[in-house]
Amino acid sequence: MNDFRIAGPDALKPKKRGRQSKVEKPKDINHSTNETTNSNPDYLKQLEEENLKLRIKNAYLKEFRKLRLEEKARIICCLRGSFKLKNILAVTCFPKSTYMLLAKKFGWENPDQELENKILKIGNHHKDYAYL
Repeated sequence: MNDFRIAGPDALKPKKRGRQSKVEKPKDINHSTNETTNSNPDYLKQLEEENLKLRIKNAYLKEFRKLRLEEKARIICCLRGSFKLKNILAVTCFPKSTYMLLAKKFGWENPDQELENKILKIGNHHKDYAYL
């Protein structure tokens, strides 16, 4: 009775029994819409931005291996000649503050390098001792 009050006489028609199909029917692709979107300047600008992001990501991943932060910052510094820094940092998800901090240290030498080498040498012989 409630269905009749809400939907009217259509609610009294017999309904299909069983579970609904999970497979959706393929939608028709209209070729005329593709032609209009390709000439749209906003669509072209969006594609160019996406292309730029993918090119940056590809260049970054080619050089990217399991690296420390300093090495990642050096790769980003190398890519700065080809791309804008804000675009590189956005694609690589590398924090700008971390990059700027590490970029200042690129010219510095590590004063404790000799000590670190000795610690690593001890760590190679005795795995329970000496880690950085």
